[in-house]
Formats: sequence, structure tokens, C-alpha cells
Amino acid sequence: MTEELHRHFPRIIDLERRARQRLPGFARDFIFEGVDDNATMARNRAELSEVTLTPRSLHDAEGPDLACTLFGQQYAAPFGVSPVGGGEIAWPQAGSYLASAAARAGVAFTASTYTAATLEELRQIAGPMAWLQLYVSSRDEITVDLLNRAEAAGYEVLLVTMDVPAPARRAHDLRNALEFPFRFNLIKLWQMAINPVWSWANLRHVLRHGMMDFANLRPYMDRDGRNAADVIASLSAPVTADRLSAIRDRWPGKLVAKGVLSPTEAAKLRDLGCDGVVVSNHGGRQYDAAPSPVEVLPAMRSLLGPDYPILAEGGVRSGLDICRLIALGADFVCTGRPFYAGVAALGPRGADHVLDVFLTEFATALRQIGCQTPRDLPEFLF
Repeated sequence: MTEELHRHFPRIIDLERRARQRLPGFARDFIFEGVDDNATMARNRAELSEVTLTPRSLHDAEGPDLACTLFGQQYAAPFGVSPVGGGEIAWPQAGSYLASAAARAGVAFTASTYTAATLEELRQIAGPMAWLQLYVSSRDEITVDLLNRAEAAGYEVLLVTMDVPAPARRAHDLRNALEFPFRFNLIKLWQMAINPVWSWANLRHVLRHGMMDFANLRPYMDRDGRNAADVIASLSAPVTADRLSAIRDRWPGKLVAKGVLSPTEAAKLRDLGCDGVVVSNHGGRQYDAAPSPVEVLPAMRSLLGPDYPILAEGGVRSGLDICRLIALGADFVCTGRPFYAGVAALGPRGADHVLDVFLTEFATALRQIGCQTPRDLPEFLF
């Protein structure tokens, strides 16, 4: 079965093509589109594809060592699954399938605050591979309770989302009348009718488990859900220095600021107690004039020094792309869309297949240039 999948879907682009065919329009746009003109998304890909690594001919790189240690935990490779809020729109239980696949492969999986499974359930599935992405609420009692729950569940790495100070205005979601909590209308029903594979999978899930929602947020909603929109809106708020300091005081584990593009701000975040930063423009989903990680990483590494953990995400579609970001200064790379596209394309087996593609391509790229370990990749930057 693995050989068959690699024959039919050897690259991420093949999975994305299949996913686009199976998803109704509102779900396809939510997963694959960004914001405004998709300029930031395009910049992420364009800048990344221009990064070149110089091969070395005299080498013995038969079996590169992919393993890495980050935040005191060992991983099979220096990359992992980014959080995708509302990612279950791609396929029922997508987050759970990816958490399970990550645990089997030994790579990091980041659970989103916005997911159909609770943070407790995802930590149990992914075990020590699990990180948690926190959206900071303007209602402090929600933030405090999420932190307490994360600590009790056993999370040791917390990614605080810094780059959603306000809800994004996505034209495709407006056209599709897509909103959370999810509501049916004629537009969505028609799109579902002409995409029966996705619709049948969701119908089976609803009949067995009920309608999907943001499970982590249930405790903060009224029983009738009338305040659901207000609770969701509270999670798009600026993260002030005082709020971040309060989180640092309460959180005993590793604290990582996610969505940082300014090197000087990254230095301030380090001084506030952050154990690392994620260089990210939120996949081009929030703001359409943001620089790409490729443009930011070298200056970020230069300012923060060689030992401070820097993670990066944005535009990654191959194992070679992972090499490129590490060569530019990242210690670790995350990506989200390819994983959810894989599950949308193939269902549960897509989770393992995407990881297998990334791991195979990553190892192949290292062998091609003669690099024995990802830590040496900056030496190959052209």
C-alpha cells in the first residue's frame, strides 16, 4: 500500500490536487486560500524556491542522521505539524489522525486552540510529541483556564499566537458564507452535494459523534451556544507585553512566541522570557503585505545568536524546502497545509503518507548535497 501511494501521490502537490477535487468550495478555499490577493502566500513560495544549496561531490552521506533535540525532547527529524485552526473542515478528525501519525513517526504535532478534539485528547494521542498553540483571549479567565488545562494534560511546549490581533477579513469566506459556528445555507448545501466523498464522510461522523465544533471552547460557551461567536471573537486580541509576562509567570514549560517577523521584536520576546520564536506570517492568512520567512531568517539568526531556538513555517511543500529554511537559520520547521491536504486527499492514511513523503524527501535532499546532519545545512547555502 505504501508503494502504491508513493506511485500515485509521490509529491505534496499531488495530494493537494486530489484534495482540491474532493473538497466542497468553502472547505477548499478555507484550506488553500490566504487573504486578499494571496500575495503573501505567493511570496512565501517564490522566495523559498529561490534558495539554493551547493552540493559537495566528495562525500559519504549514505545515511544522514535526521534526529534532533529541541526544548529537551528528541524528535526523529527537525520538522513537525503546524496548527491549523478549524482544520477538521478538511476531513473529520483530521487533527486526531495527524496527532497519531506524528506519534508513530516521532515528529512534533501542534494542537490548535481551534480544533474538534480537546487539547486533552490530542495530548493523549500524540504523547510527548504534542505541543499546544494558544490563542490568547481578551477574557483573562479563558486564557488562565486553558493554561491550567494544558499543564494538567502534560504539555511541555506552548506556542503563543502573536499574529492575530484582530480577525482577518477573508473574501473567500465571505463569498462562501463560511462562519464558525458552522451554519448551513443553500450555497454550502450545493457545494456539499457536488462533492459527495467529503459529504458522506462528514455525515457518517455526525451520525456517530454529533456536529463538530471547537471542543476546547465548549466550557466557555453557554449551553445553547448563543455566546459562541463572542467567545471565538475574544481569541483574536493583541498580545501585550503584560499579557505575555503573565503567561510566562503561570506557564512552567517552554514558552514560544509564534508569528514573529521583526528581529528586534524577537529579541524583546526573548528578554520577556520566551524560550524560542516561530518566524511565520500565519501562512498568508492574516495580512497580505508581510515578508516571507526567507527574507527574515538570516537577520533573525544574526541578531539572536547561534544558540537561541528559532522555528520557521510558511510555504513549505517538500523535504527540500525544510532543508532551505534550516540552511537560512531555522533550527526547526513546521508546516500545516500539506498535512491537512493529505488527510483531505486520502482520509486517515493520508496523515502517515504526508509524513513519509516529507521524511523521504528530506533524507534524499541531504544525501544529494552530501550533508550528514541537518545542523550542517547552513554550510551548504549558496
